[in-house]
Amino acid sequence: MNHNPSTHQPELPLKAIKMPLYPTYDSLPEAILAIESQVPFSTPNQVFIALMSYHNTLINQIERDHA
Repeated sequence: MNHNPSTHQPELPLKAIKMPLYPTYDSLPEAILAIESQVPFSTPNQVFIALMSYHNTLINQIERDHA
């Protein structure tokens, strides 16, 4: 299902690699706290940045767990 209203970021080919444009936190709880501190979001861009930050942190955690 594709939900891509014109107010949202264009679809990116999301892969299991870090997106260097967005932050990576030291832990998943830290990423969640950072995201929660920004709620409510005022723009779709802020939502996307938060999601990509969590994405990066999750990949970082997976890499550490399997190292």
